[in-house]
Amino acid sequence: MIRRAHSQDLSHLTRLLHAYRLFYQKAGQEEAEYAFLQERLTREDSLIYLGFSEQDPEYPVGFAQVYHAFSTVQLGPILILNDLYVEEAFRGRGLGTKLIGAVIRYMEDTGCRKILLQTNRDNYVAQRLYERMGFIQESHSHFYEYMNR
Repeated sequence: MIRRAHSQDLSHLTRLLHAYRLFYQKAGQEEAEYAFLQERLTREDSLIYLGFSEQDPEYPVGFAQVYHAFSTVQLGPILILNDLYVEEAFRGRGLGTKLIGAVIRYMEDTGCRKILLQTNRDNYVAQRLYERMGFIQESHSHFYEYMNR
């Protein structure tokens, strides 16, 4: 089951975000993670979907977080799929596919032009999933970042 996250889901979301950040080798900061998610949900500046295991429909084991943006080139709204995570014990059961499917349906329902995402170069499992879902690796773009020190 997939459903949109609400403020009453904060403790489960924080647990999942914490595990997601550890996967990306970021130090766990549970208070900051909780505050970050609380702000996203309060401001409604991101869309978060929760994915549940078939064994326990009350206990989320994955999430996807999407941000709205605009594209001048596309002349319209786009979505940034910023986060996708499924607990390791529940991977390979189609939950990632269902989470991405929910994001794609949201894109279609709201008239957004496209979904952008990025993943690590060595995250081959995620790359295969995205390609199976119809995502195409851009060959004409290079991503850069500039970070506040």
